[in-house]
Formats: sequence, C-alpha cells, structure tokens
Amino acid sequence: MIEFAHAAGEVAQQPSFLQNFGPLILIMVAAYFLLIRPMGKQKKEAERLVSELEKNTEVVLANGIVGKITKVGEQFLTVEIAPNTEIHVQKHDKMVARRLEKGSLNKIAKGVSLQTEATAPAKTEKKQDKKEDKSAKEVAEKETPKEEVQDTVVAQADAPVESASETVAKDEK
Repeated sequence: MIEFAHAAGEVAQQPSFLQNFGPLILIMVAAYFLLIRPMGKQKKEAERLVSELEKNTEVVLANGIVGKITKVGEQFLTVEIAPNTEIHVQKHDKMVARRLEKGSLNKIAKGVSLQTEATAPAKTEKKQDKKEDKSAKEVAEKETPKEEVQDTVVAQADAPVESASETVAKDEK
C-alpha cells in the first residue's frame, strides 16, 4: 500500500512546447518555402513583365491571342491581332502569357511554327523515326508482291464466320 501511494505521488511529466507544436511549426515553414514564396516570385515576375511592355512588343496573351502592342496606357493596352484589327486589353499581372521575339508574328503568318529549345530535338527524332518506318515499309512492299497481299485479304474475307457457340464447342472438344 505504501508503494502504491508513493507511485501515485509522482506526476507524469507533460510534453514540452516544442514536442507539442514543433511538427506544426515545421509544416508551416515548409509550406512557406515550397508554396507561398514561389508564388510570390511568380507574381513579381508577371508584374515586371507587364510593366516592361512597350509599343511594338510581340506578345501572347493569356487567352492565346497573339499580337503586337500598338498603344500602352495606364490601365489598358491596344494589341493589333491582324492588319487593321486591334483589341483593347486590361493590364493586369496574368494578362500576358509570354513575350515573343521580334519577327515571330511574321513566322506565324507564314505558317512556320515557333519552336522552343525543348521541343526542337524531339521533332528531329520523330522525323528520323518516320524515315525508318518508311524504309521498313518499302522493304516489306518489295519483298511481298501486291497480288499475294490481295489474295490473302480476299481469302480471309471469304472464310465462313463462326458463331460464338460454335467456337466454344470446338474449344471444349
């Protein structure tokens, strides 16, 4: 009994402040560096891009319209999207998707696609693959006369069609 009373007199220690709130503080710090700070940088970059816009700059707007800036106001831009066709666009940080190089509109008008560095090598690889596919088809066509291919197709078309029950009956035998 005395031992029980002595054991009851000891008070269990409570966890410290850091043990209780440490994980929560770490999560908040990680969220700041992984989410909040990068978004702030993106917003500043977008604001800088809009503030640096000037006349004759070629841009792609956020909605995909491509044009040349003809007039810059405090709240609005005038963008020429075709000869003698201008639109007025409100200035804000998400308005411009990206700036284009000088002469890009002429390339687009001629039907030449704009390539970024990331997509250029992939297209050359695809062209090489297509060339290899064409050469393989040419070799196959030279080796197999067209008459044989047509005969095979006709023979397959003339073959009787089995019903599902006939197929099952053959499989069971």
